[in-house]
Amino acid sequence: DVMGNINTLSRYDGVTTKVGTYNYSGNQLTGISAGGLGTGTYYYDFNGNATTDGRIGSTVNYNHLNLPIAVDKVGALNIVYTYDAAGQKLKKVSNLTGTTDYVDGIQYQDGSIDFIETEEGIARNNNGTYVYEYNLTDHLGNVRYTFNKHPITGAVQILQQDDYYAFGLRKVASGGTNKYLYNGKELQNELGQYDYGARFYDPVIGRWNVVDPKAELYFSHSAYNYVVGNPILLVDPNGMEIISIAGGVRFTEEEAKSAFEVITGQKRNVYININDSYTQREEINADDKKKSYGSWAVFSAKNFGLANEALNAFGDRSLSNLAIETHGGLSDGEAYMRTDDGQPTSSRSNIFTSEINDFLDGSMKRSEVALLQSMASKVSDGGRLIIASCMGGSGVPGVQFGAAINKLTGNRLNVFLPKNLVTSVFKRYSTGLGLSIKENFKVTNDAGWLQTLPNGQTRNIKDIKLSPYFSKPVNIVK
Repeated sequence: DVMGNINTLSRYDGVTTKVGTYNYSGNQLTGISAGGLGTGTYYYDFNGNATTDGRIGSTVNYNHLNLPIAVDKVGALNIVYTYDAAGQKLKKVSNLTGTTDYVDGIQYQDGSIDFIETEEGIARNNNGTYVYEYNLTDHLGNVRYTFNKHPITGAVQILQQDDYYAFGLRKVASGGTNKYLYNGKELQNELGQYDYGARFYDPVIGRWNVVDPKAELYFSHSAYNYVVGNPILLVDPNGMEIISIAGGVRFTEEEAKSAFEVITGQKRNVYININDSYTQREEINADDKKKSYGSWAVFSAKNFGLANEALNAFGDRSLSNLAIETHGGLSDGEAYMRTDDGQPTSSRSNIFTSEINDFLDGSMKRSEVALLQSMASKVSDGGRLIIASCMGGSGVPGVQFGAAINKLTGNRLNVFLPKNLVTSVFKRYSTGLGLSIKENFKVTNDAGWLQTLPNGQTRNIKDIKLSPYFSKPVNIVK
């Protein structure tokens, strides 16, 4: 629905297709009817926690952090959880699996060490001898294959293999004892849910049963839905934030925030800052998280590769305006832009006009040109691609550069290039960073901008002004 709650779910198990229709009171699930996914009724407390799990028929009690402390189903199930004051799980006592203690990466079972966590898996206790087990994961961190080394032959031997439906329901390919599975989270076998830390997630229905502790950050979506309905590109590492895993590259919460804004339709204007400074990137992205840029979703990345990975989370032709701030200049009669702020002296870090033309005629396929083409594909027909690279639109080389970029984008966009040196809209050398939304991209000597229209014609632009207001985020002064 408009809040991102699942209305219907269809899941094929290889034999039959199970279908469920979700029923709600507001954003709270009251039950699933019809087909093989049907449940009983869900009930909630005043904090929005599900006190009756309609799928398994259990009752749940919570502590002051809205974490489950007791789960009961008469005659079938009894679980008690213990946490420290910060909400870190310390102990689980289950009538089905016994007592499990959690001590800083060491897990005990019924008083004895079960295993010790390692970087790539675990060291499992086998009567006092520890055997290393290794996990292979996919781009979302889902454990797909667990193996160890055979103690006699030394050969790799499989211990467990798992596949998953969308939203994380496990499909066992080869059973084993590893319970840290989807997103690397511990499966609570009795419940069929994963413990993410801040709350438990139910992959059977694709929802949380507890409100997001940071729901105010994602106000346009239900506080119960999982990763705004996109479990292929996004993960929630701890139950209270969204992280983009576009193309296998994991972005921090701040870096993924802009992607979230666009995915949810709140913003259609993206500003990319190519920046080698880790501190400045963090500050720019943190400011975006605070919604400091109004109508603009802003993020900073070190190079075109990372910028493109983030933009891959966006739909093709979904943006109205895309601004890319990077270094540039003129060399040997050609204009160029830099793709990697950390490699200013490398020619491989620059895109020249001739390289774009060679890419288009097939004589040379530079990956950096392909990245620019991919990023431009996110802008809708007739939209604006503003490339703030110094001297990019200067003189004849600028006209040629603009024509090449326009052709690279399929002659669909309005391409803007500065005719002289351009000053960053970020106040890099003063206290704090912020988008200069009251002013514009400052071009030295008031040289203005070169605009290349979709039909190939060019015209001079005096100024480009950015606005935080959604009604008119870009003002072009002719």
